[in-house]
Amino acid sequence: YHDHGMDITDHNVWMGLAGFFLAFDDLEVDLINSNVLPGDPYDIPVVLMDRRFNSDGTLFFDPLDHNGTLGDVMVINGKAQPFFKVERRKYRFRFLNGSNARIWELRMSNGQPIIGLGKDTWLYPNAIERPSLLLGIANRADVVIDFTDAPDEVFLENILPQEDGRGPNGTLSDRDT
Repeated sequence: YHDHGMDITDHNVWMGLAGFFLAFDDLEVDLINSNVLPGDPYDIPVVLMDRRFNSDGTLFFDPLDHNGTLGDVMVINGKAQPFFKVERRKYRFRFLNGSNARIWELRMSNGQPIIGLGKDTWLYPNAIERPSLLLGIANRADVVIDFTDAPDEVFLENILPQEDGRGPNGTLSDRDT
């Protein structure tokens, strides 16, 4: 949630809050009720952001950098270095890239696949298993991750190097996945 004021959208995104409004259609409700898709409390919204902080803990933002601001601290749902305890089962995650300029490529540290259900405003005709998930600025993705046989500790990693707000290093076709 943010306005798109001329020449201040980046600052508003950097300083503002982000959130979700989850909408369900009848087909999706049927899939949840028949246990095909995880429902509450296993349907988890996740806002990914990167932030940079001043020494006093306030957010740093350079209004003169029009290439997009990157942070050096990754935050999920507003919390740096979060921890989420899961049960040994499938979870549905609704990822939102709430970053100002960072593009994310997410993967699980144990190499297990991410099952894509949809992106932005639509569900795929069929689930797609993939090794990683690419999220551009303001993109959303709906995925399932199965923790049934996962090790005791798994990390969600961003594997896409990016050193400035103009975009990732290299090209998307030559990246390691």
